[in-house]
Amino acid sequence: MALLRLAAAAIFWAAEAHRPMVNGVSCGQFDSPATALQLPSETSYWGVHRVVTCDAPVLWVNMTLGSQRTMEITVGSLHPGSSPAGAVRYQDLRADAIILGTGSTLPAELEIDVPAEFSTGELLQSPSDVSTCSHSQTLFPEYPGYTGVNRNVCYFRDTFGTSSIYASVLLDVKVTLPAGIYPIGIWFRGLHTGKMWAMLGSNPASGPAVAEDL
Repeated sequence: MALLRLAAAAIFWAAEAHRPMVNGVSCGQFDSPATALQLPSETSYWGVHRVVTCDAPVLWVNMTLGSQRTMEITVGSLHPGSSPAGAVRYQDLRADAIILGTGSTLPAELEIDVPAEFSTGELLQSPSDVSTCSHSQTLFPEYPGYTGVNRNVCYFRDTFGTSSIYASVLLDVKVTLPAGIYPIGIWFRGLHTGKMWAMLGSNPASGPAVAEDL
């Protein structure tokens, strides 16, 4: 647990503008659209780290957008490079997400439950092969000095003294959405358990300011 906190803190610090949505590590909360975590502001970057359990495999976050935004959604886990003896079990994790209320008809193969009132959604999936960082649309292009490949898994890296902290980058996409309220569910493919970190938000310069910024 301490390693998860340290890895997440490293990621948030290096990205400079990311702020935590919750105090500490979430576990079990925010497990449905009805109890979703609220994204505090659409024009900042926010992070959360979570212990994913069998009875709460999905993290739900409500994104309330007052104007069209290009949202950046990044998800990962502990990287095997952080703790070769302890984190190697996370090497095969892949992250998926669904943004409800946009996109096309919900895919029939969706492996999580969504409320009946939602009939559309945009499915976001990490590639099966993360041995390069070609799938990373934000961290790899914007922080080339902190990203790369180690043990055949794309990583985001930071240093604390002589130690390096590695976090896997499994899903890292940009999605343009019109104004509206969008629940987003995030999980590990196959409903696996594990340690998750997620960052959501948009560039403050990409649209009009909102009340939280004034």
